[in-house]
Amino acid sequence: MKRKRRNHSASFKAKVALAAIRGDKTLAPYEDWLRRRVESAAPVRLPASVLHREIAAMGFDGTARTVQRFVAALYPEPAPEPVVRFETAPGHQAQMDWGEYRLDRRKVYAFVGILCYSRWLYLEYVDSMRSEALLACHQRMLADFGGIPREILYDNMKTVVTQRDAYGRGRHRFQDAIWAFAHDWMSLDRRCRPCLSMPMDAMLAAAQGWAPRVCVSSK
Repeated sequence: MKRKRRNHSASFKAKVALAAIRGDKTLAPYEDWLRRRVESAAPVRLPASVLHREIAAMGFDGTARTVQRFVAALYPEPAPEPVVRFETAPGHQAQMDWGEYRLDRRKVYAFVGILCYSRWLYLEYVDSMRSEALLACHQRMLADFGGIPREILYDNMKTVVTQRDAYGRGRHRFQDAIWAFAHDWMSLDRRCRPCLSMPMDAMLAAAQGWAPRVCVSSK
């Protein structure tokens, strides 16, 4: 199939000829043509490599990268995806994660827990992430929360989960110690206290950012 030949205006041809005589590698003589070409192809987005090849045939002696930068500015920025706030019922869920930092030559670990409904934050420093330290931190965290949530979410840590989806999708095999802890503590009927509300992901990230500064300032 033959490509349809484009008929360019006399003024456009004059600009191209003048640029060729001067050895001009800028896009100036081709910018209007590129704009019209992009508009006529909408909503299809033409690759910059195709547009570079087309104006190179007209005499453009610059790089494809030059065309790419110019054409990118012709397309509107995509609208950001809306942020969906994560919400749970009061006392339903908490989340927990570790932060690891170095104090002089010694490693320090930050146990971070967040009560999802209220965004109540618990932060504790320990010298180990072993199962015994994990369970002790949980006990102190729940005492600070003033109650026990129905569930706690973890980031696939080995001291909690031994095998993901061991009994089917979403049904994991847990460490015996954390399983016994959940049975003994989280079956109690106590509600956690409410607090001010903040985005949970931001709270967790902020806590991991505060941890090394607080640790250093408390030396």
